Formats: sequence, C-alpha cells, structure tokens
Amino acid sequence: VWPLLSNVPRKMKQYSGQYDQYVKTSVVEENSNEIVEQATRESKKKKPPRFRQTVSFRATQDTIERDIHRTYPRHSMFHDSEEEDEDEEVDLLDALNDDEVSGIIAELEGKPSVNNRQATSSLEMATGGQASLRRVLKAYSVYDRELGYCQGMNFIAGMFLTFLSEEESFWILAGMYADWVYVSSAVMHDPPCQMRGLFLEGMQGTHRVLFVAERLTAQFLPRLSKHFEQENVHITMYATQWLITIFASSFHFDLVTRVWDCFLSEGWKIVYRVMLALLQDSQSILITLGFEDILAHFRDLPEHTHGNHIMDLALKIPLRKKHIAKYEKEWLSRQQQQQQQQQQQQQQQQQQQQQRS
Repeated sequence: VWPLLSNVPRKMKQYSGQYDQYVKTSVVEENSNEIVEQATRESKKKKPPRFRQTVSFRATQDTIERDIHRTYPRHSMFHDSEEEDEDEEVDLLDALNDDEVSGIIAELEGKPSVNNRQATSSLEMATGGQASLRRVLKAYSVYDRELGYCQGMNFIAGMFLTFLSEEESFWILAGMYADWVYVSSAVMHDPPCQMRGLFLEGMQGTHRVLFVAERLTAQFLPRLSKHFEQENVHITMYATQWLITIFASSFHFDLVTRVWDCFLSEGWKIVYRVMLALLQDSQSILITLGFEDILAHFRDLPEHTHGNHIMDLALKIPLRKKHIAKYEKEWLSRQQQQQQQQQQQQQQQQQQQQQRS
C-alpha cells in the first residue's frame, strides 16, 4: 500500500534505470571531487567545469557513511558483525602512484576511470541492509542536490527498506519530473507529508513542527505543559527525533508502521496525535518528576511503549486540522515579524555607518 500511496509503480516504470544511474553518479562525483583536488595540487590548474564540485558533496557522502552504522544497529537486516574493514580504509589520495595520476588526468579529460568503475561496481554489488541503505541515501543525495542528506533521513530510508525493495524505498522518498515540471508525489516533497523542509539548511520545517507540537501540548495537556515549563523541559529535549523521523528512530515498528500507514495518507495530524498520546499515557508519572528524571523517563520510554495501546489513545484525541493550521499560521507570523525586525536592525546599522563616514 505504501508504494501505491506515493505512486511508486508509475515512477519505476517511467523512469526505469534512473535509480541505478543516480547510484553510479554518486560514486563518480564523490571520487571526482578527490581527483580534482589532487590534480589541482599537482598541476596548479583550475578545476575543469565538468567536475566543478562543492566541498559539500563530499561532506555529504562522509556523513552518510558515518550514519550507516548508526542506523538500526540491533536490527538483523542492518547489523554488521564484521564492521566491513571500513575503519581500516586507506586514503586514496595518499596512495596514488604515477600511473594512477595519469589515469586521473585522463578522467579529467573525459575518459573512463578504472577507479570509478571499480568503486561503482563495488557499491552496486555489495549485499545486505547496510549496502542497500548506502545506495538509497547516496542516490537521493544526487537526486536532490540542494538537500543532499541530513541525519534522520537514514532511519526513514532504513525503515522503508525493511518492508520494500531498494528501488521502491528510493522512489517513495523521491518525486518525479517531466519536462522539468513536478508531476508525482513523494514523502519528502509533497502533501500530505512534505518532510523535505525538516532537513534543509536552517531546518525551518523542524522549528515549525516543534512550535506546533508545543502549542498542542499546552492546549490538550495543560497541566503537563505547565509542569514542563516549571522544570525547564523544552520540547526539543524529547520530541525532536520523534517528529523529524516520524518516530522511526526511537520506537518499535509495531507503533512506527501504524503511524506511517496514517501519515502517508493524511499527513501530520497523526504525528501530533501520537506525540500527545505518548505524553498523555505518561502524564501521571511525568508530573511527579524533576528535570533529570523526566529526561531519563523519555530515554526509556520506547522500550515500554505498546504500539496498539498508543494508537488507540491517539485516535481518541480530539485534534483537528484547524488546530494545526492555527498554530502554523502563528509560527509563520512570528517568523515574518522576526525577519522585519532583523531588516530594520540592518537598516539602522547601515544608517549609523553612513553617518559615521
């Protein structure tokens, strides 16, 4: 059902082979970034336009690689008992010999690289959950250049991989373009999910959903909200990972999958409902605890949470879309006011500098 809700079959049919191409491109560009830097040091020449890369692309790949081993380490699909010898990797640039430098220059001139072919083959042929997750995240980083990758996306992609094929997992995240016009739905880009803003630089989407969640807590659980305020417990201290991964990074799949069933069809209302249900279920305990014990309770909460019970509670909470829209509008208004204040301050500073000069 999940692929159908995101129009995955159509994407896979119309863009057959595109996912594999994204994977290959990620390898070529990651290695080319290293290659161009080495060639620049050796020849003092400018980087050729074909491989004009930002440092952020390589940094993105490094971040993906670090997070691969942090993703569901106890899940049999992603557990890596041998650690793959990746901690013993040799820096490619330090190991280059004269023949390899010649190959680098040939690649810069547009000729095929043996190293790139080998790296691509290694990535494509690798098996296991970590290898699949690596390909999906690398492919998405090529597909969505502006976003690339952000921590948290690994848990979402990993969760999809436990139920869907590798290519389905990619296309449920990614949308589809036809003649540069966006034409199909995706978890990251489109209603009702629109998760992309959670991960973009500045994470404005994350600030928005946390603001809404805090306001909803005050509305539906005022006693607990007041206690949190007295103990200086801010919502970012316990709910950030819940919301940006839709609970996938913290809770067992008996809850996570039911939340995603609803999330893919109706959007953020179910996410807020489940958050409120988790708080409501623990409210009698939380209001008796101090700051440190509250945080300790939240750390242990996923292990003691029963998915069916929480979903039953969540669906009884009288949350309406108008409540969410009200607080989203309030957040937007505050953002606009802050921007206006910043602009005014900048203008005042400029005027003061002009007067001094």
